[in-house]
Formats: sequence, C-alpha cells, structure tokens
Amino acid sequence: MLYSRHSSTRVIHHPYADNLGYPYLMCSNGCCLLLTGPPSLAMLSGLSGKSWLRRHTMPLQMHMKMEGILGEAKIFKYKGWSEVLSWNWAMTGNRKTTPGSNGGKTVFDELSIIKPIGMDSAGIRLVFAQGGTIPSVEFSVTPAVGKREAATKYVYIKMEDVVIKSIVTGGSIDDSFFKEHITMLFDRVRFEYSKNAVIGNDNKEDLGLDYHFGWKVPENVEWRQ
Repeated sequence: MLYSRHSSTRVIHHPYADNLGYPYLMCSNGCCLLLTGPPSLAMLSGLSGKSWLRRHTMPLQMHMKMEGILGEAKIFKYKGWSEVLSWNWAMTGNRKTTPGSNGGKTVFDELSIIKPIGMDSAGIRLVFAQGGTIPSVEFSVTPAVGKREAATKYVYIKMEDVVIKSIVTGGSIDDSFFKEHITMLFDRVRFEYSKNAVIGNDNKEDLGLDYHFGWKVPENVEWRQ
C-alpha cells in the first residue's frame, strides 16, 4: 500500500475508474497521487488530477432537430434544435447462429429519445396526431467544450421520412422539469461516428476520421450519399 505525505487526501470515484473497479486518491491541491489499478493506469504520480480527468472523460451534449419544428436549445450552434437528455436505438434480427444458415432481414427498431418538455412539444404532438411524416430528423452528440475550444463531432444520426410511433410524458412535483419520451420510425437512416472526439486518443493519424453507415429500410439496401 502507498501512503501520501499530504495531510488531506480523499478517494475519488469517477465513472472511468469505477467502471474498471479502480478508485484513485486525490490530494487537497488537486494532484492525483495513486490509481489503484493495473500498471498502465497506476503510474499517475505527478499528473494533475484535472488533466487526467480531461483526458479520460467526455461530458456530452445532445440535440435533435425535427424539420419544420422549432426547438429552444441554448447553444448558439444548435439554435432551433431541441435539447436531448438520453437516447437509444436498436437493430435486431431473427438469424440463426449456425454458420451458413439463411437468416431473415435485419429489423431497424425505433429510435428513442427523452427530452425536456419545451416549445417544440405542441408541434411534435400535432404532427403525431395528424399522422404526418417528418421529412428529416437529425440527432447530434458532441463533447461539451468551452467557448474558446473548437467543437468536435462525436455521433451524428440523420433519419428521413420519419413517423412518430409514440409519445409518453410524465413527471412529479419533485421534478424541476417534465420530460417526454418520443420514439420514431424511419425509411432511411445514416449513422456517423467521428474518432477525433475521443478523449485520450494520442494517435494523430486517427484524428478527423469519420465512420459512417447508411441504410434504406423499405428497400433493405445500403444508403449511399
């Protein structure tokens, strides 16, 4: 066991370390003294705690833009978009695990988002009630950066010919704001991942690399743009 000569230390539980099961010690002046983990993570003596956190954590911000519906995002770059709190999306299939067997086609499940109720909520419900199709819906995930830092992409999804499948709203008197859960189906989808947003990536050759996937659901073919 290692002991610190500093009089004030505390154990910091951070998601990056906790996911691996390795809390680390932080002294009162912000210096990271010890990460109780494998050799690749333990040699942090002399590295600023804040610097280490910046390299291995990535606070995110998420936004959605439904064509024809005005949102109220606070970030200037996303003016007219809506803030998103969480999301999920699944692709499923009924294929068998036996190699060489004939499987069915992949099912593109609805994309689901949870967002605060806002000025866009009435418009979203109107489209849903009328059974309308939204020409395009964009969903963007970016690292939260300071005003002087260049914004970078992380995950971007664009859907076309979108229909809303469900809207669920709820909350309690203890909440500071109410939320709504919206699920959407689509005819075409494009998924993009940008590696330059990954914190702690020291390989400069990887910076700026984008990986993308597109699919036309009714035709069951790749969507190239």
